[in-house]
Amino acid sequence: MSASATPPEVDPPTKVALTTKISTTKGIDQILVEPIVIRTRSLERKLARSGSHGAACAISLAAGLDLLDQRDHPNRPFTIVLLGGTGVGKSQLFSTLAGTPGASPSSDAERNYTRVPYVACSPKERALTNIPDNCDPVWVDWERNSTVLIDTPDIDGMVLANRQVTKKLLGLADLVVFVTSPDKLANAVPFEVLKEWAPLTRWAFVLNKADLVSNPALNAIDWASRLSEIGFADVPIHTTVASVATDPGLARLALALFADRPPSRVRLLRHEAFLRVCHLALALDRLENLDLARAKLLARRDQLALGLHLALVKGLGQAETAESFRTILGDGVWQKLPAEAGPLLFLPIWAKGRFFSLLTGYQFSRLALAGPTIIGAGLLGLSAATGLYRNYGPLRRVVDNLGNSYRVALEQTRNDTQHTLEDMGLPSPEKSTLPTVQESKDSPPWMRFIEDRIKSWAMKGTDDGVLESLDTDIERASLSIARGVWRTPLGMLTWILGNLLPAAMLGWILYRAGTGWYWANYPDTSFFLSSFLLWCVSFGPGFFLVWTLVWQRVHRIPMVGLIHQNREPLAVRPLSQAAEDLEEIKSEALRLRESFSQNLSQLEAGENGVWGNPQRQ
Repeated sequence: MSASATPPEVDPPTKVALTTKISTTKGIDQILVEPIVIRTRSLERKLARSGSHGAACAISLAAGLDLLDQRDHPNRPFTIVLLGGTGVGKSQLFSTLAGTPGASPSSDAERNYTRVPYVACSPKERALTNIPDNCDPVWVDWERNSTVLIDTPDIDGMVLANRQVTKKLLGLADLVVFVTSPDKLANAVPFEVLKEWAPLTRWAFVLNKADLVSNPALNAIDWASRLSEIGFADVPIHTTVASVATDPGLARLALALFADRPPSRVRLLRHEAFLRVCHLALALDRLENLDLARAKLLARRDQLALGLHLALVKGLGQAETAESFRTILGDGVWQKLPAEAGPLLFLPIWAKGRFFSLLTGYQFSRLALAGPTIIGAGLLGLSAATGLYRNYGPLRRVVDNLGNSYRVALEQTRNDTQHTLEDMGLPSPEKSTLPTVQESKDSPPWMRFIEDRIKSWAMKGTDDGVLESLDTDIERASLSIARGVWRTPLGMLTWILGNLLPAAMLGWILYRAGTGWYWANYPDTSFFLSSFLLWCVSFGPGFFLVWTLVWQRVHRIPMVGLIHQNREPLAVRPLSQAAEDLEEIKSEALRLRESFSQNLSQLEAGENGVWGNPQRQ
């Protein structure tokens, strides 16, 4: 019988017909379980690296994996563990089932008489039981193969070591037989252990010493009612009199416990136990710790980012420095705009963002094709120098003028970020794993490589830490502003107008040229020249609107608003990355939890109802 713990997200069990045989398709357990084991090991490692926030889940998943490794041996015998409190006749029941009177000594006068486990198994299978030597088991030879019967120390005894031994043996159990008696139904300690271990294995329930009461059926009904409160629904109660070897209840119990079980069925049962343990490990209340840690990281990130933003605003206090910052930001926006500008409007925007690079390339091509001249070389040098100054002069001016206060604030923010991660027990992400700005689609890799080399030369001698932080933050702010341009109503209208007018003009030009060729009225060169000029002019309205939107967003917004376009400065990016990692772990845990539930349903359905049909919540 399977059961679940009391938390609402755990599946409540239903009764199990232990005596029914099944025909399990070979390999169904491997097909369903083995892929999920790989995912579980991966998630367990991630949770272990998430500090105390996922420690409970990681420990429980590790326990489930250990349980699978410990139980999932092809030759390991089916293990039945008797569990109960003092004086319920558990030891006498063990001796009777093992067919050896007095195999596990018992006493009605002395409490906690069973202090070590008694294990009935075939001598040749002792090494396969995995029972730890420190449990000091007493071996009872048994002729039955592929089955082990264990009598555990009383779970409600005063000796803590005995309880620990019993719990170790419960971890090995394929089936636990919970034994009580009419005079011990109110015993609280065994019942608490039952609730704790309910979802981790299969259960059978025995009401022993049924001869103590005149109507044991009423006691069985009362006990079944108590069991239903912790999730067991309609469980059969075996009433026995262990002191009477000919008791019919003992015969029925033995038939249920020792029925022939194919190895595939036993392995399926052990895999189901693994799934139940791991499903419980990912309980929703445990996963909430990841959400709390993520919220704490984001709050700390925003706090540190605000302080760094204020330091940057203070550093940009000079008018010349502030204007240079806006120039850099505007250039960055123009370079990010083409990615979402549409199929035609991206052309003039791309040309605007690369104007000096295109001009330098044009002068170089003229010099290469027409031959070297003094004027050509001068124009090439002038365009290259102008481009360098226009692109990197403002950036260098900003880096040099920010002052020592910003450098101190930047270093302090980095230290605070690192300390926050250390205090929360989270690893610092590698620099290579930090989220980067999405690469623009407006230039090929070779051009970006050349630009990076030129930039390294132009910015030589500046503070590398400040330059890296400022450059990355401007890139992200530029990307945020560029995306915002197209997401306003005026931006969407600009996108439509800026692409529709050139498309309509291009269509009209192609139509005129096509009809002329069709009727043999071939257009002359002036037609194509004027058509090209008209097509270029058709970009004007859209380009003007884009220029207006960019100018308003870069030059009309206060400096604080511009800086806040980047919510994640480079110095606090590790906090954002850690928060994203926790969110990814939470999502993966929820997906895996759902997979546990689905696999349990498929395993139980594959058993054709033999193992019960838990009602999931």
